[in-house]
Amino acid sequence: MDTILDDIMNKLNIEVSEKDIHLFSDGTTEALVFSIKDKYLIKCSSKQELDVYNEFLSRYQTNYFQKLYYINYDLGYVCLSFIKGNKYSNCLDINYIINTLYDITSNYKTINYDGYGYLFEDHKTWKEFLEDEVNYSMSVLDNKIA
Repeated sequence: MDTILDDIMNKLNIEVSEKDIHLFSDGTTEALVFSIKDKYLIKCSSKQELDVYNEFLSRYQTNYFQKLYYINYDLGYVCLSFIKGNKYSNCLDINYIINTLYDITSNYKTINYDGYGYLFEDHKTWKEFLEDEVNYSMSVLDNKIA
């Protein structure tokens, strides 16, 4: 992580101390994810996932998604703008959520992809993708229960 932080400080021309970093460990990803000064989001990922971030965020440059600052393929991370999220356990404004989802999904663009599921995985059928998702979810649950 020190090498990544050195690279980030160099690229962004900023100083980063330990108090500036917030590590996210309660999500569903297995990747290392952290924010810097609540301004930048860093996610360590495979080359395939980094390609997907680049493709997606290049296509959808809206206020709904993060801005892509840069990708470092050698060190395996992407630097994005940090957007503070909300957890909606009690939905007070369902119309806002529906309108936001409509705005996002009505602007989807078609891509060329012969498989099913995530763009960085290779599933030849929808059934194969779903079985893989169920198996992965079961392994995560088994690890949390054990």
